[in-house]
Amino acid sequence: NFNEPWDGPNNSQLAALMPNVYRCPSDAAGGPVSTTTAYAAITGPATLFDADSPSSIADIKDGTSNTIAVVEAANAGIPWMEPRDLDMNQMTFTINGSPTDISSHHPQGATVVFADGHTSFLLDTIGAQLLRAIMTKAGGEPINGDF
Repeated sequence: NFNEPWDGPNNSQLAALMPNVYRCPSDAAGGPVSTTTAYAAITGPATLFDADSPSSIADIKDGTSNTIAVVEAANAGIPWMEPRDLDMNQMTFTINGSPTDISSHHPQGATVVFADGHTSFLLDTIGAQLLRAIMTKAGGEPINGDF
């Protein structure tokens, strides 16, 4: 019901029916009864989701293969129906460092989806500057395929 909040009386009845697509297949921590999603978009200034209107392909000056769209957010505790994502303004630009950052239950990193649809496993040793650069759509930072 789009006329009530995601956790309103009618919508909250769907909380236990989380589709498997919102769960990481290798996430044993939450188990099949978890209702928190393992995925989130990156939001904030200069990201693909930096305003109320979506970005177009033409807005992605850094290239779709160099711009992150969706990340693992296993430790963020986001109920699958809640319209909440990871805010770039609250990040420390680490992987598996804090609940406000990209996180997974995978050792040594996390999976991200780029704007062109490809996925990549980012190691938790990635530098903060590079991680920040691939979260923005038009920063013009040199990437050099270092992720």
